[in-house]
Amino acid sequence: MKAKALIALKAAAAILIGLCVVIFFSVNKYGASIVLTAAAIVILLPAGKSKRLKWGRIAFLVLAFAFVLWNISTTDLPKEHTETGFWYFDKVAHVFNGFLKNVFGIGPYQGGNIIFDNIR
Repeated sequence: MKAKALIALKAAAAILIGLCVVIFFSVNKYGASIVLTAAAIVILLPAGKSKRLKWGRIAFLVLAFAFVLWNISTTDLPKEHTETGFWYFDKVAHVFNGFLKNVFGIGPYQGGNIIFDNIR
C-alpha cells in the first residue's frame, strides 16, 4: 500500500511540474522549462537504497526549483503593468497572463497589464 501511494504521489508531482513546463514554454522561459523537465524525470526515477543518491536527488530538486524562482524573478515587467504591491507576485501573474493570452489566441505574448480579463 505504501509503495502505491508513493508512486501515485510521484506521478502527481510530475504531472503538476509538466503543467508548469507548458506554461513556461509558452512564455519563452526555456531555461525554467528544461530544468523542470529534468526535475520531473528525476522525481520519477526509482530511489534505490543509496543515501548519497537520495540526498543528491534532493539537492538537485532544490537547485532546480531555486533556478526556476530566479528565472521568474528576472522577468521584465512592462511599464504599463498594474502593481499589486508584491513584486514577485506581479512577475508570476505577468507570466501566467502571457500564457492565457497565448492559449486564447491573442498572442504572441509581448507584455501587458496584469489583468486576468481573458477568463470567462
